[in-house]
Amino acid sequence: MSAVSTRFLPASPPTMLASLFSATAFVALPACPARFQPASRASALHHPPPRLGALTMASADEVQLLTECRQDERSLPTIRRLCDALSSTELPAKPKRELLGDWRLEFASDAGAVSPLTTGEIGQFAVIEGVVHRFLKDNLVETIEVARQFGPFGNTRRGLNGKWSLERSGTEVCLRWRYTYLIDEYGRERDPPKLQQEAGTHEVKLEYVSSGLILLSPGEENGEKSLLVLSRVPNLVEWLEENRVAREEEIKANAKVSS
Repeated sequence: MSAVSTRFLPASPPTMLASLFSATAFVALPACPARFQPASRASALHHPPPRLGALTMASADEVQLLTECRQDERSLPTIRRLCDALSSTELPAKPKRELLGDWRLEFASDAGAVSPLTTGEIGQFAVIEGVVHRFLKDNLVETIEVARQFGPFGNTRRGLNGKWSLERSGTEVCLRWRYTYLIDEYGRERDPPKLQQEAGTHEVKLEYVSSGLILLSPGEENGEKSLLVLSRVPNLVEWLEENRVAREEEIKANAKVSS
């Protein structure tokens, strides 16, 4: 079994976790620090902040869901109950406006659910420290994956980049995205990982969206709805700094914006 972080997954017996990850092929990630991304491919890191009062206006179910997702030992029935309650509410008339921005992965119900948001190249000697999924303007999408190597090597950062779209049919909203290139831990552009090339276009159902929370369902696993819970990241550069992968140019630019 690959040494992939299970912090996003519900507590499960070891044998079950092994079966969850055994179907995914992982390639060892070189233990090297992150490098600067070429300016020609650099994405805008700054977005308008969430609407004033977004946190105070969050529903009780949202607050309880995020609290449960951040527990060391999560209750999957509780998470599913809260997700069902939020999913029963009507989606906004213009969900794309709510989706724009940066979203941190808080919880994935199973290993299959998280595959649209990861490179699939984390090997036996690394764990995923965090994932941020970005819905950007001009239908651009980026997923930032931060991995920690075992040993004195520090964290590495990779970015999957491509295009995303939204389609509404009646009361349902479907999101699609496809990665077309990867910025690796050295800042070099290359083709997407084999796992993502084989996956092609990812399609997920938008279950719920607010100014601070997204629920997505990539499909089903063992007869149950797969779930992804993501929370808004107010400042991406600060998140990158917390995970020790922010680039010097990003820190300087963020300091100017904040001053």
